[in-house]
Amino acid sequence: MKDRIIGKIILSGLLENTSPFLIGNGEGDQIDIQIVKNSEGKAYIPATSFAGAVRHHMEKFIPKENKIFECVFGSENNGVYQSHLVVDDLISDNAVISSRDGVAIDSEKNIVKTDEKGYGMKYDYEIVEPGAEFKVNLETTIREGADKEGIIRLLRTIVAELEKENIQIGGKTTSGFGKLKLHDARIIGFDFTNRTHVSAWLNYDFSSIPPVDLSTIEPFSMEANDLIVEATFSLESSLIVGLSIGDPGAPDKVNMKSGGKNVIPGTSIKGVIRHRAEKIINTLSDNPKCCESIINGLFGYVDEKSKSKMKGRITVDECYPKNVEDFVQNRIKIDRFTSGTIESALFNSAPLWDSNSNSRLEIRSVVNDFNDHEAGLLLFVLKDLWNGDLAIGGEKAVGRGCIRGISAVIHAGSEKFELTQEGTGIKITGNAGKLEEYAHALSEKCTGGDNNA
Repeated sequence: MKDRIIGKIILSGLLENTSPFLIGNGEGDQIDIQIVKNSEGKAYIPATSFAGAVRHHMEKFIPKENKIFECVFGSENNGVYQSHLVVDDLISDNAVISSRDGVAIDSEKNIVKTDEKGYGMKYDYEIVEPGAEFKVNLETTIREGADKEGIIRLLRTIVAELEKENIQIGGKTTSGFGKLKLHDARIIGFDFTNRTHVSAWLNYDFSSIPPVDLSTIEPFSMEANDLIVEATFSLESSLIVGLSIGDPGAPDKVNMKSGGKNVIPGTSIKGVIRHRAEKIINTLSDNPKCCESIINGLFGYVDEKSKSKMKGRITVDECYPKNVEDFVQNRIKIDRFTSGTIESALFNSAPLWDSNSNSRLEIRSVVNDFNDHEAGLLLFVLKDLWNGDLAIGGEKAVGRGCIRGISAVIHAGSEKFELTQEGTGIKITGNAGKLEEYAHALSEKCTGGDNNA
């Protein structure tokens, strides 16, 4: 019989989300975007979402025309070719669901959208906090003529990418959401020409079949032309990304938390980077189209008039400050006209402060398939953050949000650079001339004849 089934390959393990994720189920009664839940109220990752995220990530490196890729994920290139991969819904028993606030941004003016009455358009959404665990089970059917060893190698590559947290799911992935890490991965192959294997398969007895030794299998090459900036900063002043918790006994505003830890959301950091990037480009170029071209290509855009959109290529992870303490600070409201205090208008906030001069903020950003001028732009933004010229978080008008650079590791394709603050100078390990080339490329992009590209 042609293409008869001769075996199965099972990939199993335990997935943990290392950053919050958002897979929405539409608008709820009390919240704008609800997390998708099963009939028992448990958060889960739909099989379609997980399989789609895996396929999308893999096809960036392995051509869809590849026979092994077609066999596992299906294809429409040479007629419809059904996927041989079966994925179960990933259900968590320990997921913690919380909510966050957001604001709608006018894509043309880059300011907060307002409603008919002129009020800002705020929305809220549920997230699954980091640390939820999901049992994962991927089943691949092996038919006669299939490249079994190649399929195992592809599955081994999926394991490697999940172990490195390179595959993300759900929404807001460019703000660091949706990172998954695979633990205890096992690949087991069933050979249906072997009676012992058939019996084990029918009895769902996976323990009797020895797993594949993953250390002996070389994953497919997944090298990418990415720009990765991992910078470490210290907190120079106080910092707060405000959240009102509604407790009468608590401060009016506290720093946002995720999984019980203080957090600076990726959305906040990315917004700061974008705003400063626009300022840098507009300083170098008097052509508005230059700024629009570079910013849209890097951060993406949504054009509501033409119904066109493009996802950004820059991802900024969430930052969890270390060695910081929150102290309550009382303040008073000032009348803008008399410059006097407003009676009974006392309020307080609990920003984060450096603890024992040892605070650390690790900010990580990635630009997929970067261009030299984009590397130059990110270097200028890094310089401003490093020197304390660019604040993050809220209440900047009272001096909050200033940070200072300590060290940075930059991967630009095959190039690697290390920056370390030493006294009043910065020690650069790597080809410093290449960093100059990136800066020059941005200048050429902004002042040359390529402004409309």
